[in-house]
Amino acid sequence: MKYPKIKNALLCRVLMYIVVIGGFLLPIIPISLIPFISEDAKILISFALVVALIIYMVKNLVTLMTVDATLIFINCFRNARTQFDLPDNFSANQIYNKISCFGKPYDSQPVFPQPDLLRYKFKSSWDIYSKGTEKVVAIYQTEHLDKELYLKIFNSAKRNSKTLTGTKKPMFLDKEQKKAPLKRITIVFIFAQTIEERFRSDMYDTLCKQNGDEIDDCYLPCVVDLERKLCSFNSMKFPELGFGRHAINIGIKFISKTIFGRKPSLKNNNHFINVDLDNSLDDSLWTFWKTTKKEVVGDEKERRKHFEKMEHKQIIFDKEDEFIYVKWEDKGLWLSVMINEDNRIVEVDSFDSWDYPKSNMISKKTIKEIEKTISVYFAGIGYSAKFTVDD
Repeated sequence: MKYPKIKNALLCRVLMYIVVIGGFLLPIIPISLIPFISEDAKILISFALVVALIIYMVKNLVTLMTVDATLIFINCFRNARTQFDLPDNFSANQIYNKISCFGKPYDSQPVFPQPDLLRYKFKSSWDIYSKGTEKVVAIYQTEHLDKELYLKIFNSAKRNSKTLTGTKKPMFLDKEQKKAPLKRITIVFIFAQTIEERFRSDMYDTLCKQNGDEIDDCYLPCVVDLERKLCSFNSMKFPELGFGRHAINIGIKFISKTIFGRKPSLKNNNHFINVDLDNSLDDSLWTFWKTTKKEVVGDEKERRKHFEKMEHKQIIFDKEDEFIYVKWEDKGLWLSVMINEDNRIVEVDSFDSWDYPKSNMISKKTIKEIEKTISVYFAGIGYSAKFTVDD
């Protein structure tokens, strides 16, 4: 089948789970309606189908999660643009007045240029992934915008934002929320009558730089070109897989609601961002599923072959793809690493369970011994190993 194509990511996600879940559970309906099958047999068959579904999803969990995560990313990419047309009823004064009602006003710092408006608001969190959300909104207005002035505005907004940190402390937190980060989003509106042509050509790439980690901390500039009736900001959302909302996604929603009143229209907007994808967007969902499953199964088989040939305490370092194999007695670990050539540091993922031959917990004593072995290995090739902390 050639359809649906993965560029219709939302449709593909819905259809994938309908096929997977429905393929096992839908037969229960006609079976329950067959009169000559006893009630006990119907219950037994229904139970068997549910068990089969659970087994299938467990065996294909990695494939399902990989396909799902990729489709979420494609959906974010397909809804992102480098610029948007402003609404027909757009008015800079209306936006100014709307933001004037947001949060509380604060005096700006003595730094050039100063914002025309600076507002701050704290909102308590209802989930365990955040203590709360701090939003700082600044407005700057200029006759002519070039890259030099933009950088001055950005630095001014950043400095003003930092002074408002912790103006209100989170209250009534449970044990998990106390461990969670405080999300902070700084949104910078720049209303420009005209924009320098040289800056316009690389403006989007400039807007996407120095944006913080974009998960718990985000600086999100938004340039409104009043001459051409265009709006530019980093509209590429982070895929959210059920672990709380990312700071950049909150900021994008705020800009969309403030400027457009809702999601900006994508009709006749072909200003796609430049993202390299491993797959063609014209591939069908079924082709994509088969390819992903083949890669997942193939990677698993390849890793097993490596571990079977390795000896105790042996380490294989794949510098190009940034991961290591570690063999420990008859078990094995497959760990991602991040290489910093400037400081000659290798950051190694934290671990607490084996990857081979099956997932079992590792004792704390063995973890310490493995970490020491990894550190000695990297010291031998001129790196210092640093292990990430798993929160």
